[in-house]
Amino acid sequence: MTTVVSVFDADTVETCVQRVMQAVNDAADVLPGVVTLPARQVLTSAGATWDCEMTYVSFMTAQLGLPETANEAIGLTGINTWPPGNLTVWTVTLEVGVIRKLTALPAPSARPTGAPAVDKFAFDLTKVSSDVAVIVNAAETLVARNLQPVPHDGNAALSEGGFHGVQFRFTVEAFPGPLG
Repeated sequence: MTTVVSVFDADTVETCVQRVMQAVNDAADVLPGVVTLPARQVLTSAGATWDCEMTYVSFMTAQLGLPETANEAIGLTGINTWPPGNLTVWTVTLEVGVIRKLTALPAPSARPTGAPAVDKFAFDLTKVSSDVAVIVNAAETLVARNLQPVPHDGNAALSEGGFHGVQFRFTVEAFPGPLG
């Protein structure tokens, strides 16, 4: 007889991805002054192809480990997990991004028309600033809802094919605490 230890369900990763996308949409809905997110919303794995404007959440890795800072005292390990004190915690790292059409497009070398106007760069920055606010607030929303820290870091996505944006990495527990 073969014994199989079941830790993840078939939809565990998909559920994590959906939970994060919902937090992004919730943050965009309530923050004043944000630029409307692109209507195309992609749930995927291993990053997204930037071929159109989109909001995406992409599964990157799954690992054992607490999403807590390394400098916490050993006696406090697991203090931020659900259930509290749980030392065997599966986490999932996701990439969360908003990709938009670039306004400050570089002039093609075959048709030198000069550099884009300065106001086009400012227009692109306004969208990036809004998208950063939405994604950071989405991370904090997950903290509040699921009783867990959500380590995250972000960067500007370099322009590629006429698109650019922001992308963050979130590490969330696969099995979060109850909704707050």
